[in-house]
Amino acid sequence: MEATNKIILKGLKKKLGVAKAKWTDVLPEVIWSYHTTEQSTTKETLFKELVSKLEPKWIGPYRVKEVVGKGAYRLETLDGGVIPRTWNVANLHFYYS
Repeated sequence: MEATNKIILKGLKKKLGVAKAKWTDVLPEVIWSYHTTEQSTTKETLFKELVSKLEPKWIGPYRVKEVVGKGAYRLETLDGGVIPRTWNVANLHFYYS
């Protein structure tokens, strides 16, 4: 948290020197810049990490087309469309309609 604050303060000082504005006016821009800039430790932006956390936990529903064996299933969409790979039972959830 301390490193984050240091980076945000550094950004504020740069913007305040150029803009001659109140820090409250430029704070949203500095925070947006921080969230959309690649982090040196993760090589990802904080914005991208947040978006990936918001992705759906599951997709579907699908129907089991074929039992391949040892917990593997071939699936299809409800209208008969092909799902290109097999799925392990550990990655499947029951869907009740």
